[in-house]
Amino acid sequence: MFTIEDFQMMLDSTPVGYVYHELIYDDKYIPIDLKILDFNPSYLEIIGIKNIEIQDKFILELFPSLRNEIPQLFELVTDSILHNRHTLNSVYIPSFNKWLKIHLFSPKKNFFIAQFIDLTKEKKLEASLIQKSNELEELINSISDLVIAINFNGSIIKVNQAWERVLGYNINELISHQFMSFLHPEDLEFIYKSFNTGIIFDPNYILRTRVLKKSGEWLYFEWKLSFYEDIAYAVGRNVTEIIEKEEQIIYLSYHDKLTGLYNRAFFEEELKRLDNNRHLPLSIIMGDVNGLKIINDVFGHLAGDKMLQSIAEILKVSCRKGDIIARWGGDEFIILLPNTSSSITEEIIDRIYSNCKDRELDMQYANISLGYAVKDHNDMDIMKVLVEAENNMYKNKIIDGKKVRDIIISSMIQYLFDGNYEIKYHIDRVKNYSLALANRLNLSNSDRNKLILLAEVHDIGKISISKEILEKPRELDELEWNEIRKHPEIGYRIAKSIPELADIAELILYHHERWDGKGYPHELKGEEIPLLSRIFSVVDVYDAITQNKPHRKAMCLNEAIDFLLENKGIQFDPYIVDSFIKILLQY
Repeated sequence: MFTIEDFQMMLDSTPVGYVYHELIYDDKYIPIDLKILDFNPSYLEIIGIKNIEIQDKFILELFPSLRNEIPQLFELVTDSILHNRHTLNSVYIPSFNKWLKIHLFSPKKNFFIAQFIDLTKEKKLEASLIQKSNELEELINSISDLVIAINFNGSIIKVNQAWERVLGYNINELISHQFMSFLHPEDLEFIYKSFNTGIIFDPNYILRTRVLKKSGEWLYFEWKLSFYEDIAYAVGRNVTEIIEKEEQIIYLSYHDKLTGLYNRAFFEEELKRLDNNRHLPLSIIMGDVNGLKIINDVFGHLAGDKMLQSIAEILKVSCRKGDIIARWGGDEFIILLPNTSSSITEEIIDRIYSNCKDRELDMQYANISLGYAVKDHNDMDIMKVLVEAENNMYKNKIIDGKKVRDIIISSMIQYLFDGNYEIKYHIDRVKNYSLALANRLNLSNSDRNKLILLAEVHDIGKISISKEILEKPRELDELEWNEIRKHPEIGYRIAKSIPELADIAELILYHHERWDGKGYPHELKGEEIPLLSRIFSVVDVYDAITQNKPHRKAMCLNEAIDFLLENKGIQFDPYIVDSFIKILLQY
């Protein structure tokens, strides 16, 4: 059995403070203080008293502010005496600078024992943990990654603020809702499979899913998951931009950037894959764009690119879903048609030609020469079939060449005319004047033909100048004149691109040069200018000044002759001016 000495030893060694009080009353029997009768060492340590004798001392004498710190002190003491116990949980006593749990119990009337348990360390630890928890929550809320806690029923129980910043949801739209309802339906089967196989519980496993934004857009996320008891915790990193770049790289590795069609590398791989019995007959169509150089020379490479894109679009709408269309080279295209006979291949070619024909209006020109070959038997070499298709294409291109150039030239001239009959009349008049001068100067038939052709196409370079400038009813400003002055060079490039016009390319280039060297584009002087260009310059200017213009009236014959004479040896070759005036005076 425990002796009194044993109990005393226990009280002296326990970290719990004990103090025995007597409740002191005034003469009206109102409690006014507490007298300390006995205590253990831990009590002194808890209340922070050292080297002071407190036996038989009054508590409010030692700690006067205690009455304010525990306003109901005497009520609590009285209540504990009446009911033999009372407890204060986690109360802070400034006089002691401690967090305490105080338990009061009364062994007899007007006497009670107070038990003090120091909670200060626990409170500091709790405060530290709360602070760290708040800091951690602030950190979690500040990151751009999605953080989520999910119970094993799949319901969301906690999320960070990134869900609102990145996806647009507020917390009420997420908590208690099923996490799977925010994921792409196509990803669910894979997720369930990951659960069933157990791979999702691997701490190194990364789960990739699409998550729905509130706006309706799908974003890609990579999730790292961890599991504790019945809660799954996940951190999701937005990898949409990375995946889009990956997809773009993959796309570009198999597609032509300009047209969006497959590229040559992809086509060659598909050719190997489909070169077997299952896909016979296997047809190949080769195509080469007609007129691309002319379009590049006249309108620039952006227009040429647009033409290639137009051809690509025609090929796509003309072919079937399973056909493989690729850009083979700069202006070459190739089509692979599995399980396609010659007759079907010819139908597809006819569709392509028909769709090209529809683009010839309004300068939406697109034309391509096509050739094809078919692999009917497995022992045929597919590369020889490809070469045969290419050879057939080039045969057709030779036949198509002149026809295509004629279409381009007529389209350009038609574009320039565009209902403006004055241009046609101007061409007819300068042709007549040129022929008259050619006869007077005894030019060869070859030169006469060149002059006629020059009269017809001398302004073909204006095809690249906006009609707003060409048809402006007022005088042109300097910038507009600079645009106009470009047309001889553009016309020269067009003529060089067309064999039928190549002989007059330089005549087009120099038909605005002047005898005094102040013309354009190269400021040639005197006989440096080709004879036929000098001849045409005179008749072209004469016709221009004798016709009414929006900004000036036409000159009469005498005024026009005076103009030619004034500019003889300045703008025009003197000999040609004299010869032309003699022709005019004969009319």
